[in-house]
Amino acid sequence: MSLRTKALIILGIFFVLYGAIDYGIHRLYILPQFLTIEREEAQKNLNRCMAALDREIKNLDQTTNDWAAWDDSCKFMKNINKKEYIETNLLIKTFTDNRINLIWFLNTDGTKEWGNFVSTKNEEPQPAFSFGDTRPFLVNNKEGYIRGISKIDSRLFIISCRPIISSDREGSVHGTLVMGRVLDDEYIAQIAAQTSTDMKLDIITEEKSAAEENDSTSFLKISGTYPDIHGNHLIKITIKYFRNIATKGDAIIKESILMTLLAGSFLSIALLSMMRTSIIIPIKRLTVHATDIRETGQLIPVSGYDDNGEIGLLYGAFASMLNELRGTHTELEKRVEGRTKKLETLNEKLKTEVDRRIETEEKLKKAKQNLEETVLERTRKLIATNQKLTEEIEERLKSEISLRIYHEKLIRMTSELTIAEERERRKIATGLHDCIGQTLTVAKMKVDLVSKKAEDEEIRKSATSISSMLEQAISDTRNFTFRLSPPVLHELGLTAGLEWLAEYAENEYGLTVIFEKNNFTVEIDETIKITAFQAAKELVFNAFKHAEASIIKIGLTMTEKKLILFVEDNGKGFDYHPASLQSHSKGFGLFSITERLSHSGGRISVVSGEGQGSKITIIIPTA
Repeated sequence: MSLRTKALIILGIFFVLYGAIDYGIHRLYILPQFLTIEREEAQKNLNRCMAALDREIKNLDQTTNDWAAWDDSCKFMKNINKKEYIETNLLIKTFTDNRINLIWFLNTDGTKEWGNFVSTKNEEPQPAFSFGDTRPFLVNNKEGYIRGISKIDSRLFIISCRPIISSDREGSVHGTLVMGRVLDDEYIAQIAAQTSTDMKLDIITEEKSAAEENDSTSFLKISGTYPDIHGNHLIKITIKYFRNIATKGDAIIKESILMTLLAGSFLSIALLSMMRTSIIIPIKRLTVHATDIRETGQLIPVSGYDDNGEIGLLYGAFASMLNELRGTHTELEKRVEGRTKKLETLNEKLKTEVDRRIETEEKLKKAKQNLEETVLERTRKLIATNQKLTEEIEERLKSEISLRIYHEKLIRMTSELTIAEERERRKIATGLHDCIGQTLTVAKMKVDLVSKKAEDEEIRKSATSISSMLEQAISDTRNFTFRLSPPVLHELGLTAGLEWLAEYAENEYGLTVIFEKNNFTVEIDETIKITAFQAAKELVFNAFKHAEASIIKIGLTMTEKKLILFVEDNGKGFDYHPASLQSHSKGFGLFSITERLSHSGGRISVVSGEGQGSKITIIIPTA
């Protein structure tokens, strides 16, 4: 087989394999990546819709709690100020201003003390509204509450039920306050607009899977069920995500494969032509010349190729080899004669060298004896020194054990101090919310009442100004309460606490904070929850203050036996190595986080570099 044929076969095989591999990579790896991205985006939209629904429920529950923990509401249930309370507070404007359709006051036995349903379309009361059995909505426990979605009178409602009690939360429960909003098409459309999704909500009668997908060429559907206040699957939320990533990706892949084939064909033809001119023809000529030399036995000089490349070097080497062969025989004869003379001279030198070596061996024997005596003396000294070193090592080991025990005690005390500090923060935050917050709220409502009833314009203006200041004070109190000790961390868990932290960082620092959770449904120990939240809070603050980041991602994952939390930013990063932890030990820095994690068996992982951002991962065992 000729060299040209071999080159054609190799290029053909390479071109076919390259095309097959390129096609396989595009179809089996790149295109599925586009489809995965679409499904992930659709799932994020579904999660945003459910989170928006959760926020609507929490906002309504906050309003219900403010009304229920109001001294005037307690007096109303005791029939002390019933007429004045209804004329002043239970107006149609109250329903429309707060966007509430349903307000019912229930006695502790479930009977209605007062109730009304107002339609948002015509803003008129609906006396024919039927509440049905009220027992599932009763809350006779001071700390109890009911909130969520419920089906009442064939309609869906966002419901919040709170016990009616005095603002100081002393005394008995006087009944239950129920507030509700109709979850109609207009309301659902508003939630969809807030989340920028194509959301659809349906009532279901049987329990279905949490998510079901319906793929088509134009859109992707993904759905999930949302429970009612009793935990039953009541509604199904469906998100329609229109495809555009995979469609564009498929078109780009086809164009890329076509361009690759065209470029490969052109390059193969050009490469084959260059190989024929530069390699195949010169090598063929050299092969013919070598065959002539072998057949004739004459060393014919090589000529006809003057290139400076590898082929030219091959021609030159072949010509040099011919010239060298001519003088090889003569040179070998001269070398044999010279080598013979050198061997005779060398033999004489070897005899002299043997005599010298015998004399040297005698001297070495005497030196060896002296050396052995010196070694024995030094060995005795080394044994004594080794004994002293052994005693010193034992002393240092005892000291290290004592220091390690003391260090572990310090870590344990620091961990307990952190938990105690968090409890005190929580007590102070609860006191601020329950005492000062409620008092300010009641004061604002009374000032608003004075402003409405006052006939003097100056008094009305003063009351309005005071009401604005009270409203600011209420807002500042709530913000300070959340900054001191977020209630969502202790009431709803670590996931809700990190969601609040993300929203707070966006509002306070002007950052873009993304929170992602994956497979996190298990309750965890209070100490682990506080440690993880404080670590995330410190890392977010460091990313803003030191790394000058603009985008921060917080991730939370729960496996069978460990909790994984990471904070990633796009800041300027830093040159990290484990010894650098000692220089970042202020507050709840990396060094403090590492020490606390070591006490609970956890660990920290840092990936960062100058100008490359940072990703800090915390792993805490939960079992």
